[in-house]
Amino acid sequence: MERKIEELSPTKRKITVTVDEATWKEELKKAFRKLASKVEVKGFRPGKAPEHLLREHVRQEAVYQEAIDKTYPLVMKDTLSNIDFRIAIQPKVSVTKLSDTELEMTLECVLVPSVELGDYKSVKVPAEAPSVTDEEVDAAIKKLLENEAELVSVEREAKKGDTLRLDFEGFLPEESGELKPFEGGKAESYELELGSNTFIPGFEDQLIGVKPGEEREVNVTFPTAYVKELAGKKAIFKTKTHEVKEKQIPELTEETIKDLGFEGVSTAEELKNHQKETLLKQKLGRAEATRYGKIVDEIVGKSTFQIDEEIVESEARRLEGQAKKDIEGRGLTWEQYLELLGKKEEEIYADYKKEADRDLRRFLVENKVIELAKIEVSDADIDALVKKDAEQYKMKEEEVRKIINQHLDNFKSNILAEKVRKHLLETCR
Repeated sequence: MERKIEELSPTKRKITVTVDEATWKEELKKAFRKLASKVEVKGFRPGKAPEHLLREHVRQEAVYQEAIDKTYPLVMKDTLSNIDFRIAIQPKVSVTKLSDTELEMTLECVLVPSVELGDYKSVKVPAEAPSVTDEEVDAAIKKLLENEAELVSVEREAKKGDTLRLDFEGFLPEESGELKPFEGGKAESYELELGSNTFIPGFEDQLIGVKPGEEREVNVTFPTAYVKELAGKKAIFKTKTHEVKEKQIPELTEETIKDLGFEGVSTAEELKNHQKETLLKQKLGRAEATRYGKIVDEIVGKSTFQIDEEIVESEARRLEGQAKKDIEGRGLTWEQYLELLGKKEEEIYADYKKEADRDLRRFLVENKVIELAKIEVSDADIDALVKKDAEQYKMKEEEVRKIINQHLDNFKSNILAEKVRKHLLETCR
């Protein structure tokens, strides 16, 4: 096979392959014999008629297609195993010359993206030193106690913070004055916390003051950024409250502290210290994640990339497809989701393209740093992970190692990601 390579752009190559005449003729013969073997000519067994009669029943286009289908894998194998560049996605193949004596094919190839880093070690992003105030500790303890709260039925008017158990059904008023129920607007024994802002604006406020057993109509207007069928429309909800529940928050006692289940924490002072350490660890984690993102983005800004637009578009379509699955899994159509966002499909796709481009550049930078810094995952790293997980999950090391070996590539990728993160955080300090 003859081959000619042309540079279409820094990220694309065109390979023109000419199949030698003898090979092509032989493939045409094989293709004809295969198709002719099924042809029935009166007076002859299937495929046994003279060739000139068989050819009257076999379309030449079908012979060409059969021969191309058999030749294509050979072309791909021969061509792509002898090139000095890496291909990112399946090449676009076209037949440019076709006859009884010649077959020429072109392969348009998109190259794997590449990056040339600037001096990444010159990037400096100072580390923050977050602190935790007494007010933040008190608020955290208050939240812990609220999570331990019990809901107790009360015989009084509902107030903000109470939870109602109620039935409701929504209606849209028609011009005739008749109320027409709408799909998805009905529930029974639904539990709603007043002030949680989980319902349409105005719905919860109008139920403040309701008593157990009371029926009440609630008038609302759906937001304009809502599903098309309801957006901006006025609606009436008929409700019946079965129960008003009050949140009873436990006091901070030794028994309550014990119920929280923190190891080595049994007094109020120990709880404060524990929460302070927890909050500080969370703040340090967030600050470190923010700092790492800034480091990578600064290196991206100093680097030169070769990324074909097709790769970015392919990743954007993947992100959009995953989003559609997630949205439909929540019971919404993609069209309804776009209406809620108040965006057109092309705007959403543009957002995914930006995300795909940004993430790809970050990925390339991180992998180039791994290459330049010679960061690797050793057997000792795997051993350390086995030991750590065995202690954490109270398992035998042999059991943990078996699980890790079943998904070894994933675990290695995670270790590698953590190593490059630590390397950049330390280097760019």
